[in-house]
Amino acid sequence: MAAFVAGLLGMSQQELRFRVQRANHMTVAPLLSLFHSVSPLLGLTQSSSDLPASEESLSPSPSSESAQGFKGLDGEQTHADSDAPALASPRADTISVLELTKGEPQIGLCEQGLCGRGQALPQGEEEEGKLQRFCSGEGLGEVPSHEGGDEDETLGAGLAAAATVRAGMETSIVQLDQGCLAQIISQMDLSSLRACSLVCRDWLEVSSSARTSVTLRNGPQIAAFPKLVARFSRIHTLHVEGRAPADAPSVLSLDDAVMEVLAQSCGCLRELRLKYCSLSDAGLAAVLRGCPELLVLGLAHSEGFSGEAFSGLCCKLEKLELNVCEGLTNEGLVVAAAACSGLKDFGIYTAQPNRSLEQGVEAFSKACPGLKVFAVHACRLTDEALQRIAARCPLIQQISVTCEYYITDRGLDAFLALLPRVHTVTLQKNRAVSGIPQFGSNRCLRRLRLGWLCTTPDEVLKGLANQAGLEELVLICCPFLTDATVEKILTCCKKLTWLMLHSSKLVTAETVSAYIRCGSKARLEIKRCSGMKKGALGQDVLKLKKLQVQCF
Repeated sequence: MAAFVAGLLGMSQQELRFRVQRANHMTVAPLLSLFHSVSPLLGLTQSSSDLPASEESLSPSPSSESAQGFKGLDGEQTHADSDAPALASPRADTISVLELTKGEPQIGLCEQGLCGRGQALPQGEEEEGKLQRFCSGEGLGEVPSHEGGDEDETLGAGLAAAATVRAGMETSIVQLDQGCLAQIISQMDLSSLRACSLVCRDWLEVSSSARTSVTLRNGPQIAAFPKLVARFSRIHTLHVEGRAPADAPSVLSLDDAVMEVLAQSCGCLRELRLKYCSLSDAGLAAVLRGCPELLVLGLAHSEGFSGEAFSGLCCKLEKLELNVCEGLTNEGLVVAAAACSGLKDFGIYTAQPNRSLEQGVEAFSKACPGLKVFAVHACRLTDEALQRIAARCPLIQQISVTCEYYITDRGLDAFLALLPRVHTVTLQKNRAVSGIPQFGSNRCLRRLRLGWLCTTPDEVLKGLANQAGLEELVLICCPFLTDATVEKILTCCKKLTWLMLHSSKLVTAETVSAYIRCGSKARLEIKRCSGMKKGALGQDVLKLKKLQVQCF
């Protein structure tokens, strides 16, 4: 009988038993759907007299368990005579369908309903990777079973899709709720978001909630700051930019009240950048407390900030950039370092080379041993301070040291020797540095930017050809750099993808000829090199895609 009914329903006996087993533990309402699917195929009526009256009537009687049992999941019956009474009458047929799985062990099932929802199939005997066929009366197709995956979710998705096809539902974009529309709009770029916001009021609200990045500049936007941050309450990235002192009498003032509004309205903020903005430590402290998920903080030309805003806080910041914040003090930097122990990217740039921030910079190396990016500008660091920083933060991969007048070649070599993972180095305007850094056995070096090597001879610059792993090389203001040295670099550094020569007066058209001869695949840029005269290069050469030359 099990094989007969399963054949009528277009499913395996295993799946049929699973369906009926599930029905034995459910209320009458789900069972009705199963019965309505089965009865037309069996030629049964669907009157109420044919159905059990209560949930208790669905439970199998203990006395019939042995008569209707199975050997296993292969569908072979232990009593062949069980089919005879099953075909006697519609009532008997109904009973036999409900009792097909009596006596079998309980199978773990999901807690969802039978109709229109995902069902977890038995796992014991089924073969992995097979297609599971479901009740044809429910209009369901075949759903693949994924190895190692969540079958409840996979089958549920297949059932939901099949139910939609069966119902013949056609949904247009005007019928989507705001949640679905927000998911679609959130994948758009900023220009598309702005266009969508002009369609109607509903789309304006959805596009506002979908916006994750906002940039505000001095003027009416700042005047409407409270309304704007309330409108874009789900933003993750906020840039507020005032005007430079050359364009306006003073930088933009963000008082404590404005910062409080920002803290209350943008609790999910992850990146905040303020440029040409005057703010207090108290105002920034309110933002740090109100935005606990903040990961990136950038302050540029921001007056009134000393570092004390971090006092008593424990932040999740991973990147901190302090660019020309004249209120910074060593004491404030020590406080900030203590609050940002998880920092990975730290950069500090000052415009007052006569003021030393060495103590504050070293505090970050003590509190943040996981630093990977380290950038300093005019902080008056010494060779000894550099070595201590490298010893505390051996994971540093990118360094930028500019306008540090007290660092020498010896200190720089010792600093780099303690950082075996460095792959990007920028060294510019360090007056006491006259040579090329000794990278030793460091094979990770990929990008090197050197500038204002005003006293470095050409013979020393030829040492750059020994860095065979270089991919990017920038040389700015190297007055003794010659065409022969450039040719040697192009020949030896086969991995170069970009070479830029800037403000080097001895570089001439011969460099371009050498570039063509060696067949380098790097992009070559030559800018403000007075040796490059107009007419020295043919028009065909200037049309090369990877060649950019600025001629005088």
